[in-house]
Amino acid sequence: MCSTSRVSWNQIRSKFDKIRQLWSDEEPRGDCFWLLDLITLIGGNKGATTSRFKGRHYIRFLSNSLFAYQGFVFLLQVIHSLHNHKDDVALVVFEVLKLFIYLVSVSKMVVFAHLRKPIATIRDFVIGNSVNSGSTDFDEFEQRNFNHYARTTMKLSIGLMLVNFVAFSVPNSVTEKALGLPPLLQGFGQPTSSILRCLAVNFMPFGIVSRFFTNFTTVVALLLGMRAKLRMLAYRYAQILVHSRIDADYTLALINRDIRETLNQQLEYWRVLHDLKHLVGNMFFLVHYSSIFTVGAFMFIAQHTGVNIFSATLASGATFFLLEHYFQCRLIDTLQDEVNSISYVIYELCAKLPYSRTANRSEYVQMRSSLMIISMNTSGGVSMSCFGISNISTLTFVDLAHTAYIVLTFFISIG
Repeated sequence: MCSTSRVSWNQIRSKFDKIRQLWSDEEPRGDCFWLLDLITLIGGNKGATTSRFKGRHYIRFLSNSLFAYQGFVFLLQVIHSLHNHKDDVALVVFEVLKLFIYLVSVSKMVVFAHLRKPIATIRDFVIGNSVNSGSTDFDEFEQRNFNHYARTTMKLSIGLMLVNFVAFSVPNSVTEKALGLPPLLQGFGQPTSSILRCLAVNFMPFGIVSRFFTNFTTVVALLLGMRAKLRMLAYRYAQILVHSRIDADYTLALINRDIRETLNQQLEYWRVLHDLKHLVGNMFFLVHYSSIFTVGAFMFIAQHTGVNIFSATLASGATFFLLEHYFQCRLIDTLQDEVNSISYVIYELCAKLPYSRTANRSEYVQMRSSLMIISMNTSGGVSMSCFGISNISTLTFVDLAHTAYIVLTFFISIG
């Protein structure tokens, strides 16, 4: 009996140690995507490697069933409010906003499922070694940074889901009025009504909210990974420039060889970057145009409800929409910064190529011409657009904040 208990305890302890290692492992080859798979599974989506989790089909079924039930409750709440609370503008706006957010989360699930293949391609590229700096120490440094920031983002997402779960569990009259069960579902008596309310309100972070975190963490992790790879390319080009300055034996032929090796890696990066642009453009379209309405509406409703747990939750919701938008814009800007640094290094290398009278002049001219072409093609290679409507950058975020303020003033004027 004691032996069986000891074996069982050792198994539990072994599993706990493994989970703790996966949660906190920030070494260069740490599996930060384990947390992304967990968030994807909670969000009811089928990821590329969610098969690592036992009972994944059961978890996905529960999540999607909960999500469908919450959408049904939202629909009943909107119908009830439009029929019985037409004069309460804040409540009507909130009910319509809830249904709108639900439809956006459905769209995010559809987009995620549609982009499953490019997500897997980019993910394999990020954890692979097809692009490297040529220095093991530098590669490990960049991988460690990527692992740290990606893991922090995923932990933050999981933490926010738990915080929202606690916030929605706190009894509050305003929360009950805005999120409570519609009359059609209140006539089942106890404890059925309590269970239905708990599934609709308390578990909202694991139903609707988790769909937003799935897309957010996926895009941020992939952008961070692609930035790390781009920095490795920048380091390779910088090393070629350094060697050309300090090494007298670093001839034009050797520079040509290293440039070709680096360019082959850059072309591989550009092929994967095409998938990233398609992925970000599709997901950012939903983020941008849903944020315009939701942020203004959130602030309008919070203004009418006063200071309480519910308004604090609304403020956190508006903050999440803004942060999701800003992080994507900022990370895309950092990609452009890295590309600009590469272009500058190539331009400087072009201007300071070693030349000797014994060298073949045609090879020298050809090398300079090639470097100039590479520099020009590199400088605008990472720019991303939202279906060609507008380029994605921090200026887009500024436009979003301005437009959201216009939406807020519109709601104030009609309220």
